[in-house]
Amino acid sequence: MQKRGQVTVFIVVGILILAITGATLYLSSMFKTVEQDNLLKLEELKAPVKSQVNYCIEKSMMDGIFYVGMQGGYYFPAAVSEQYWGGFIPYYFYDEEEHVPSMGELEEQLSTAVKFFLPACLDKALAFFEKERVEVKYEIKEIKTRVTATKVMVEADLPITITIGGVKEEEGILDLDKLNDQTSFTELTDFVVSVDIAYKKMLDWSKEIILLQAKDPQWFQLGDISDLAFEEGFTYEIISVDTVYGERAEVEGFEDVEISEGDDRNKVLISIVDNELFDKPYYFTFGIWYDVNYEELFAEDMALEEEMDALLE
Repeated sequence: MQKRGQVTVFIVVGILILAITGATLYLSSMFKTVEQDNLLKLEELKAPVKSQVNYCIEKSMMDGIFYVGMQGGYYFPAAVSEQYWGGFIPYYFYDEEEHVPSMGELEEQLSTAVKFFLPACLDKALAFFEKERVEVKYEIKEIKTRVTATKVMVEADLPITITIGGVKEEEGILDLDKLNDQTSFTELTDFVVSVDIAYKKMLDWSKEIILLQAKDPQWFQLGDISDLAFEEGFTYEIISVDTVYGERAEVEGFEDVEISEGDDRNKVLISIVDNELFDKPYYFTFGIWYDVNYEELFAEDMALEEEMDALLE
C-alpha cells in the first residue's frame, strides 16, 4: 500500500514537472515569436516613420524661409535693425556702410528657424503611431542648412527611437494577448531633405540693390533699382517709414543703433516679392537709411522763402 502511494506521488510530481516544462517552453516560444514579430514590425515601420520625419523637415524649412524672409533672412534680430509691424527689419545700408549678410550667416539663421519649427510638426506627426502601441521618440541634435543657386538642403542629425510593446496590465488583470518583449530601434539618425527653391536669388538681388545705393548714399536710388528689377525680372515694393512701431531689439552683444526722431524720412524699407515660392506672396524685406541732409539740400529754397516772407511783411 505504501509503495502504491509513493508511485502515485512520483506520477503527480512527474506530471507537474512536465506541465512546468511545457509551460516554460510555450512561454519561451511565445516570447520568441512575439520578439521576431516585433523586429519584423520595426523594419516595416522604418519607411513610414522616415517619411513623416522628412515631411516635417521640409515643412519646417518652408515655414522657416517664409518667417526669415519677413526679417531680411534673419531669425534673430540683426545687429543693425529696427522693429516694424511685429518683426525686426535689418538695415542692409546704414550710415553709408553696407550690412548685407553673407550666405553663411543666412544659412545659420535658417537652420535656427527650422530647429524652432520642427518639434511641433514631429510631435503631431509621430503621435499617429501611438494608436498601434508604437512609441516614437526623437532628439534634435543638429540642423544644418545649405543654400545653392537652385536648392535649399537641410541635413538633420535626428536620432529616432521606435519602441514596441511591453507588458500591459489593466485593473490588475494581465492581458496575455498583449504580452510581449519591449523592442527598440535607433538606426534612423541622419536625414537629408532637398527642395528645388531659388532662395539664394533674394540675397543676390538684395546685394545688387545695396551696391547701387552705395554709389550715391545721399539719395535713394529708386530709378536704378527699378532698372535692375526690370533687367532681372523681379518685383519689389517700397515702404516709406514715417513711424517706428516698436522698440529696437535689445540683444546681448548687438550694437545699438542711434536713430533720432527726425530721421524717419531718410528710411526706406524694400520688399522683394515672389509669388511662386508659396501659395501667397513671399516678401524678403530689408531697410536702407540714406544720408540726405534736407536743410543743406533745400538751403537756397529756404533762403528764398525767407526773403519773400520779408518782402510781404
